[in-house]
Amino acid sequence: MTGPDTSPDVAAAAAAGAPGPLPELDAGSDAQAETTGLRAGSEDLTGRRLGRYRVERVLRCGSMSTLYRAVDVRLDRLVALKVISPLLAADEEFRGRFVDEARNIAAIDHPNVVPLWDHDEIEGHLYLAMRYVAGHDLADTIGGHPLPIARALALGWQVAAGLDAVHAHGLVHLDVKPANILLAASPAASTGAGGREQVFLADFGLTRRGAAPAATSGGGFLGSPAFAAPEHLRGELVSAATDLYALGCVLHTALTGHPPYRGSVDEVIAGHLAATPPAASSARAGNRPAPEPGLAVGAAVDTVLAATMAADPDRRPPNAAALLGALRDAAHRDARSTPPAPTAPPRHRTPSTPAPTPAPVPVPVPVPSSEARSVHAQAVSRRTAAPVAPAGDAFTARRPAARPRNLEARIAVAVAVLAVLLAVGLVVLL
Repeated sequence: MTGPDTSPDVAAAAAAGAPGPLPELDAGSDAQAETTGLRAGSEDLTGRRLGRYRVERVLRCGSMSTLYRAVDVRLDRLVALKVISPLLAADEEFRGRFVDEARNIAAIDHPNVVPLWDHDEIEGHLYLAMRYVAGHDLADTIGGHPLPIARALALGWQVAAGLDAVHAHGLVHLDVKPANILLAASPAASTGAGGREQVFLADFGLTRRGAAPAATSGGGFLGSPAFAAPEHLRGELVSAATDLYALGCVLHTALTGHPPYRGSVDEVIAGHLAATPPAASSARAGNRPAPEPGLAVGAAVDTVLAATMAADPDRRPPNAAALLGALRDAAHRDARSTPPAPTAPPRHRTPSTPAPTPAPVPVPVPVPSSEARSVHAQAVSRRTAAPVAPAGDAFTARRPAARPRNLEARIAVAVAVLAVLLAVGLVVLL
């Protein structure tokens, strides 16, 4: 929730493309540092009274303003007090716009826009008093890592609703970036009732009415180069489409973990002015996010973001709601067109040609003799026949029945003996 860089170096870099040595940016930062300490030459108001406000501590500090946590002693409530830097406060053109636009912002009543409660100038300090939102901003929430697609879309829808409300009042925010998107748990979420995160679009220190250049009278750049549209960087007329470009950069950041262009300020500006928007799908894939049912970031999402960050404002979506609707549909299309992940072959198993089945080896079956067949038949008959108890007392009735003599075997023996005798007689006679 800090202000942008107003230095002439940044303005010159925007106009010329990339001159001069400029600071390096990390993956998650804006084009200017946002710290909890004051910049050189800034006056620390901590512990002082500024009209009806008692300043408690610094929340964030930028080149355009310092944001304090303060108490409205008249109403006994916390406020976020944004005090404009002396450099901008001395710019007569800025001061005139500040008062006019503050009145317009105060008229916006929307659940996704931080309410502006008061604005004035006291002891040479221009300030805005806004609702104090306890929670985190989107920059801290992203923290260099991509958000789940479903969460990025849910947060994006609320930002879009707030931004469209600002545009409906004929205003242009001009500083849409993750640090100016505040996240707070809804009352239902705090009580465990499953409420969603509440999103607030904040920091309206740069807001303009209608199409107007976004620069100070001295040519200083007003905005955050990492999320600024080409026409904004060039000092040309800005419009609602300028905010949509910035929202596209914010969505790219939420889906990939970093802004679309990184490097030094001059490299970032050169990217916005000349480069084709980078593909979010490639940057997200490098982070190996967990898959989400029905949602993916692929070619369709890249197409929507590229159109949103088009150099020509007329090619961008007509409004923020249309952008989020197109992005949601694209994420569903990408999920349907994404091929399933290849299945790895089983471990420790290699394909091989099945061995031929050996032919069965015939096993000779002996043919039993007639005598053996007879004995086998009698044995089977004895096993299967029902026993018959003989007459007598209980004891003799429990005795096993005596086996009958084998008459057939006796006849076979007699026949064999006769055959032997006949053979002997024939031998003797011969």
